[in-house]
Amino acid sequence: MTTFHRALLAMLFAAWLAMPSVGDEGGENASGGGVWILPCAAVIDESALEQGVVARSVLAGHQVNQGLCLQMASNMGSASAVLVSGLSGDVMPLPTSGAKIFLSKQLMQSLAATRTGAKIVVADSQQRGYVIEITVDASGSTVTLSVL
Repeated sequence: MTTFHRALLAMLFAAWLAMPSVGDEGGENASGGGVWILPCAAVIDESALEQGVVARSVLAGHQVNQGLCLQMASNMGSASAVLVSGLSGDVMPLPTSGAKIFLSKQLMQSLAATRTGAKIVVADSQQRGYVIEITVDASGSTVTLSVL
């Protein structure tokens, strides 16, 4: 195998590792823990809020009758999180504890009842964090969370 082929193989492998993947709820029992480990935090700028941004990670089909805990990456400092309503644009603070953000069952059910989405903005003191889009499916029984 020539040097060119080895370099090409290494680049293809690196590209495969960098591709976004579908997240799951995590936990010891693979879906009953209710914890979603978020990808590495990125610098938040206006490009994350634009339409058509490709999601870095997706949690699809989360039941609205269950709460959810979002585990932030270790490169985040002390962060705060807010939810921005897609219906009214109102901003609501979300409870955080250490590197965890908590989304209550009642919050999920209220989003599903109005069939509106929302965005969660998480940021630390150095402008690193996440923009997470929540969309409700047509039946109103599940939501999809996408890290933009």
